[in-house]
Amino acid sequence: MIVAVDPGTGKFGWALASDQGDLAASGVMHADGLDGFFDILLSFDAASLKKAAEEWIPRNLCLESEMLVLLGSGTGHRPFRKSLDERGLSPVLVAEDFSTLEARKSYWRLHPPTGLLKLLPESMRVPPRPIDDLAAWVIIKRFLKTR
Repeated sequence: MIVAVDPGTGKFGWALASDQGDLAASGVMHADGLDGFFDILLSFDAASLKKAAEEWIPRNLCLESEMLVLLGSGTGHRPFRKSLDERGLSPVLVAEDFSTLEARKSYWRLHPPTGLLKLLPESMRVPPRPIDDLAAWVIIKRFLKTR
């Protein structure tokens, strides 16, 4: 299992994916919730994880399996890295340049526009929710491309 965190100053996005990069779950949380998120993850609490998720795609994903932790290297990653290191989860830093633009495209692939939104060019559509979680999924896909 691969876990990625897209750090921010006020919030962070997280994504869980298979070793092939298939998204299983993702969400957005307040920055001070990182420890709570990893408590849920490390306790294998799928029900609590599902409650915190923006995206939940049923997959055969074993939470008890070995976990690779990826962390976006952008603004504000240092406190996240420190917190993860203190838990014994040594994250791999991954460049996150322009990940938000890719995340926006991913949002519209997962949730195709309907009605009048279909008429707008993709570059003018704004997702109706924060997409930091999908930026974390972009981090996973970038890591897998370079591996």
